[in-house]
Amino acid sequence: MMYAVIKVVHVLSAVILIASFWSTLLWKTRVDVLDDAKVTSWACSKMGRFDYWLRLTATLLLGTSGLLMSALAGLPLERVPWLVQG
Repeated sequence: MMYAVIKVVHVLSAVILIASFWSTLLWKTRVDVLDDAKVTSWACSKMGRFDYWLRLTATLLLGTSGLLMSALAGLPLERVPWLVQG
């Protein structure tokens, strides 16, 4: 049961991480069309703060949950080097 919960957290954090990249791309593209320096500056500062918080949280959850799943599965880190190198 614990493995399944951690796996759900892992998948959700990956989805949030990918979605944050796409939302930044879409918002930045939308703001650039307006061609107003004040609006672009305001939007980029708000997006930057929110994305930093969102991406940091998702990245930490993704790494932690991946390592926890490997520990619960009994995989030693020397047998699966992509967990340490990735």
